[in-house]
Amino acid sequence: SGYINAPMTNKGRIQALDGKLTINGRMDNTEGLLDVQGVEGDLTLSSKIIGGLIDPGDQGLVQLLYATLENTTIEKGQVWCGAGTFRGDQVLNGTDFLITRSTLTIEPDDSGSDPVITNKGTIQLLPYGAGGSTLFINGCRATLSGAGQMAMGRYSELKTLDTGSLVNDIGHFIHGYGQFHIPVENNGLIQVQNGTLRIFAPLTGFGRLFISPTGLVDLRAGIETKDFFLAHTAGISMPLGPVPMEIRGNLSFAYTDEARWYYLGLNPVFLNGGGAVSQHLEAGGQDLGPDDSGFTSNFQLDRLT
Repeated sequence: SGYINAPMTNKGRIQALDGKLTINGRMDNTEGLLDVQGVEGDLTLSSKIIGGLIDPGDQGLVQLLYATLENTTIEKGQVWCGAGTFRGDQVLNGTDFLITRSTLTIEPDDSGSDPVITNKGTIQLLPYGAGGSTLFINGCRATLSGAGQMAMGRYSELKTLDTGSLVNDIGHFIHGYGQFHIPVENNGLIQVQNGTLRIFAPLTGFGRLFISPTGLVDLRAGIETKDFFLAHTAGISMPLGPVPMEIRGNLSFAYTDEARWYYLGLNPVFLNGGGAVSQHLEAGGQDLGPDDSGFTSNFQLDRLT
């Protein structure tokens, strides 16, 4: 326990053992390990940490208090982010990364390359009281990759301080609700649940967008997606008038209450699948799934053009 206030290079191991260790000085940890041991172990980072491994341990805790992590790997365990920055590429190996009424900024390192966050754990944007949490993408096109997930809750936001956008890569999962203020390219899965997701910037990509029975999507900008699924009690709102939707895969909405789809003006829906693979449409009052029976049993028209 104690404080490290001076700049230093770590090529060995620095451990917070059954106490609180605070690092306030810039540290080159490229060949080193920072870890936590014991139920009282607490490693608080309040400076710039470059490279290397950070291991919270099975029972310990790592805290980021105005810290910058540059090209680091964080092992399995719990990290609490009071305010922090990811600079360059990061790897989260099963990490439970909690952002509670605070901010995490993602930005490029000196190479200028767009950062990739390989997330094999959970990133949680959590509310606390009347405040929420924000993921800032600053001056880059950041990618969330890996088989992990990002959970959003009340007052959660994706924003930018400059020009920024986010890629939800193949195999990565974003779920919950909140607000998207930046362009998002979704090639994985986004599931809206337990509240309203408001989309203020274009949502594109070849992934899946699923609105669960407890979710509502509020579209203030157009979307392009592969598969779009609306559960029978889900909601969709287009309060600002024409908002185009382009569906390249399957479209399924098994509504029994048309009031759950609120819109103003003409809102075109384009089914632009094409190619050799068939594109399925399910519409109506029974949730039969995006297959041929979901179309023929529910969608009854004398003529479809």
